[in-house]
Amino acid sequence: TFGILRKELIESLGIEYAKFFLQRYGWNIGVTHAKEVDYLPLTLTEKLNSAVGYHLASGQITDLLSERVLQLNPDDTVKYMYAKGIWVNSYEVGEHIKHFGESDSCICHTLAGYSSGFTSYLTKKEVYIVEMTCRAKGDEHCAFEMRMLEHWDSETQSDLKKISQSRMIDDLNKTYKELYEEKKHTERVSSFHNNLTLSISQGMNIDQILETIY
Repeated sequence: TFGILRKELIESLGIEYAKFFLQRYGWNIGVTHAKEVDYLPLTLTEKLNSAVGYHLASGQITDLLSERVLQLNPDDTVKYMYAKGIWVNSYEVGEHIKHFGESDSCICHTLAGYSSGFTSYLTKKEVYIVEMTCRAKGDEHCAFEMRMLEHWDSETQSDLKKISQSRMIDDLNKTYKELYEEKKHTERVSSFHNNLTLSISQGMNIDQILETIY
């Protein structure tokens, strides 16, 4: 079912919009799950570790190999966080290859979105996962890295902010406004050319033509 939905999104929206849609979808699921976990009498580390159980129980992956560095301030807030790991048998890879074949880019978007949303909610920090290699590309593993937003490079930061902040409708509205302004500009240019052509056909002299252009 997810594979069919994913296929329709990519064919309807294009790969780039579908990517952000799926990342936001995963992000929102991650936040919802984190809210449930946050009520439990667990330490922050135990709460973060519970994400693995969700991945496995839902069939998104068959195993998760990871290592994490978590540094806390005296008040138990997060000072520094970094993780890397491998998603074993990502369900997104199987569905993407079935419908589209091998990919030119990493495609485990809901997995990255889920982990980013889940971790960000619990740590009260902007923490994002980026898939570095993907079996859909022909790589050996679906490997990822997790960093706090400020520890990613500026180009990656710009892309990551779109996951939690941008909406497709905002981009469509922006495009509509740009097209509307371009339409008005085109109408002004067309009107100018029509008037100039009419004036020349009616015998306007060079001084009058220059005045009209001015």
